[in-house]
Amino acid sequence: MLRLAQLIICIYVVIVVIDAFSGLPQFDSGWLPLEAQSKNCTLQVPHGLGQVPRLVEVQVKSIEEPNLGFIFKAIGNGERDDDLNELYGGAIYIYNAIDVVVFLPNKYNHYAVGAGINTGQSPYWIGPNIQTSRQVNVRVRCWLETALPVPCYVTSSTVFMKAGSKNPNETFLELHHQISKCPDIVKVRARLTDGLDAGYYTDAQGTTLYNKGNETSGLKFGFNDVTVRVWAPYRGNVLFTRYDGWGLNPLPASASSAYLDAIAWCDVTDSYVFSQTIALNNNSSGSAVEINVPETRVELENLLIYALIKVTTGPNEGFLFETVGSAMTNSLIPRSTCSYGGVVTAFNGSTLRVWHPTYLGAFVCIADSMGNGNYSQGAKEGDMIFRIMSTLIQD
Repeated sequence: MLRLAQLIICIYVVIVVIDAFSGLPQFDSGWLPLEAQSKNCTLQVPHGLGQVPRLVEVQVKSIEEPNLGFIFKAIGNGERDDDLNELYGGAIYIYNAIDVVVFLPNKYNHYAVGAGINTGQSPYWIGPNIQTSRQVNVRVRCWLETALPVPCYVTSSTVFMKAGSKNPNETFLELHHQISKCPDIVKVRARLTDGLDAGYYTDAQGTTLYNKGNETSGLKFGFNDVTVRVWAPYRGNVLFTRYDGWGLNPLPASASSAYLDAIAWCDVTDSYVFSQTIALNNNSSGSAVEINVPETRVELENLLIYALIKVTTGPNEGFLFETVGSAMTNSLIPRSTCSYGGVVTAFNGSTLRVWHPTYLGAFVCIADSMGNGNYSQGAKEGDMIFRIMSTLIQD
């Protein structure tokens, strides 16, 4: 008889003074109101930099209880649409040399169940303060390459990926960085080459949030001391999407191909001012999912939050994956490998809150419809062990 996984996680909370990592962002929008399921669900933010930013961060702040003032992260792809009557949420964004565009969920032709913040609900998620909110504040920050340290690894711009391609090298990549150690920070992004958003960049994610079977979309990545693994869908033809159910545009936008680049930074750990490790399992609650962080004498407005999951067994043993900013539960259509995934994190300057799936979901979900099925992994059952590293970087 199969035994449910005992998922053990270690959360590394690290705060870094960003002056040792970068300069201040060349663009900061400040906090702007946005509301899901309304005419104010899309935000186009011109950054005025005249070139594509090297690093883009979109923050989502709760403006109501029970997580008032906590900051969540936006992601680079909308994996749900409005076709199913099950809660989903979060903000997605794309960017180019002119602007950053942020989308919140918005009903098109089915259910108005998307929110700006969704931490997931019992029995599918465990966390300190369950929340679903339509109204949020968002903030966009952009860094040019000149404000960032010299990277220890950069790909060329000729790495091509195409969802649904019969060429296996276009749906799964191993980018060997030859650094001889694990980078501290890695970012993977892709310039879309087709569809309504051609020319825009999408940032890759560390997990599948919502496994849609053959229609699962988005770029996923993880990295270790040897390589950066990148997955694209191989059964479907959607590399990026903001399906019906996101933003004001009534035309669902998607793209099937893109040029990818990855960048890594090393040796930023000397500037750490705080770190902590906490073990969790899939039933953990209380203090295990709410971590108090000592005062750092730096304003919350000047924090860059970076959170990672370290997988310690299975086909991705030793690889690091980014966490997510919102939950997209799939309890209606079970999938092989994993039906939904991700660990949601939020920070308010003194406390880190964590929401994680129960055994019904996965902390890291690499759906078997991604990357020709290479290294697909979930946490529905078995003896799989996961770890999480959260890195909070200060300006």
